[in-house]
Amino acid sequence: MVKHVVLWKLRGDSPEERRDNAERVRAALRTLAGKIPGMSSLEVGIATADDPESADVVLITTHESWQALETYRSHPEHQVVARLIGELRVERRVVDFEA
Repeated sequence: MVKHVVLWKLRGDSPEERRDNAERVRAALRTLAGKIPGMSSLEVGIATADDPESADVVLITTHESWQALETYRSHPEHQVVARLIGELRVERRVVDFEA
């Protein structure tokens, strides 16, 4: 089993604007649930505090194998969501590990 964890800091001139962008990101990511072979779970969280050190959104997905993670990354629906997030983010951090 492979875990894929991504944290994003989003664009926005105010906490409200960042929160709106976080809601857009969460909604887009949730559309991927159940659509990508080999992805067994998807969780998305939005930070509850406006802390300058905190990421705004976290994604945690579970994949059956490293190959399944690659299938996720290259899947056309994931690519659409990745482009949207790319327009809204200022920073991205990723950790992939075997669980």
